[in-house]
Amino acid sequence: MLVENIGSTPIGLGNKYLVPGATAFVPDGDISLIQEIANINGLRILSPMKRNKIWAACNFGMVLPDPLRINVGCGYVLKTDWVGLDIDGSIVGHLKTKGGFAIQCDIVRGLPFDNKTVDFIFSEHFIEHLGKNEQKFYLSDAFRALKNGGVIRTGSPCIERGIERYVNREWRNDLKKDAGIHLEYEAEGLNMMFHSWGHKFVPDYEYLSGVLKKIGFTEIMRCNYGKSEHGSLSNLEHRPSTPLIVEATKP
Repeated sequence: MLVENIGSTPIGLGNKYLVPGATAFVPDGDISLIQEIANINGLRILSPMKRNKIWAACNFGMVLPDPLRINVGCGYVLKTDWVGLDIDGSIVGHLKTKGGFAIQCDIVRGLPFDNKTVDFIFSEHFIEHLGKNEQKFYLSDAFRALKNGGVIRTGSPCIERGIERYVNREWRNDLKKDAGIHLEYEAEGLNMMFHSWGHKFVPDYEYLSGVLKKIGFTEIMRCNYGKSEHGSLSNLEHRPSTPLIVEATKP
């Protein structure tokens, strides 16, 4: 939810300090903070219709594009008419200087959009940086934010492909060619997929499709690199080492 200080004095809210007229985003799942808000005079919860526009305009100086397409964990990749989300403020600042839409936020605290307001959600080499429970929360929150008929597209490393590269003795050559990393043993490459670069939990199709189905997504399918039945989701990947790409629709 988005709340606004409509009083005449500053208000303390969690770890934020709201001056009169200021707004703050509170994840819907933060029950303790929501209870705190209910007991504070001078705070107004903004309506869902106003929330996205005011949240973006007041905090980020921008009007969100329509359709609303979100690139989660965007890094330095600027996609035209997409809103990039990243936890790194320097990345967000850089994208803004390039004329892009970008918001700094921590995804594990919830997407900064109201229910049924987002058309498409895309991520590439992001979800493996979340733990298993964090992944389930993120995908559930994506389901909440998507409109009916909205689509999420997720690209990541894949356990199956990682093991295949190990069996075929490909890790050392691939990492030397792609990243300039010199390894002595194939096992080092396989373990890097699981434990390096901030990776926490690497999925495969069975796991990812199963989680999406339990959340309520339908039309779950494995996609080829850069290919989609949806024009907005075509030709988005920029890393050839993205072996697992899955799309799912909110019915």
